[in-house]
Amino acid sequence: MGELDFIVQSLKLDYRREISDELGMNYSFDTNLMVVSDAINMLRYLRNACAHNDVVYDSRFAGRDASSEIKNLLVHELGIAAPTFKRITDFVALIAILLRKLGSSKTEVRSFLNRFMRISEAFESSIPPRIATIVLPGSWKSEIQSISSGI
Repeated sequence: MGELDFIVQSLKLDYRREISDELGMNYSFDTNLMVVSDAINMLRYLRNACAHNDVVYDSRFAGRDASSEIKNLLVHELGIAAPTFKRITDFVALIAILLRKLGSSKTEVRSFLNRFMRISEAFESSIPPRIATIVLPGSWKSEIQSISSGI
């Protein structure tokens, strides 16, 4: 994914515009047309954490802060207030947006979100409550429900 991110970053502006148009990602806040590249980059960190069995719920795997374009994408598409990518739910929201942009149906995206909820609930119930409140943000369920209704 790092190579794909580099390739997309290296494309001429016209080609990045074409990709953004194809995905329906023409935003006034994305003047350099880097939101696709930035999304790939953010998901690369998540992918690497999953591939190497690192902790993902607290998002400490993120190698850098999310760009303002990625944060604005979540605000624009889903109405998420102040995404920080310090919580796993921001990454789940990004995946949900990209699934829709790549042609997945609302039903498929909501199925993904429901599976995430079920897995997270099972995880939450399997650990002591004091640890669960450290690992999962207190508002994670309402955040996922908000993402689902915004799709």
